[in-house]
Amino acid sequence: MFDMVAAIYNMIRILLCEDQRWQKVMFSLSGTWDGLRGRKGPIPVD
Repeated sequence: MFDMVAAIYNMIRILLCEDQRWQKVMFSLSGTWDGLRGRKGPIPVD
């Protein structure tokens, strides 16, 4: 539960404070999705 709250907090912080916010949010969501599916390592370059 703590990790989920921390992830939501970080998303809000990115949206409010960072440059290139939508790109960073999409990368964060992509990494979360990969983690849930058990994928590890760098993003493959096509």
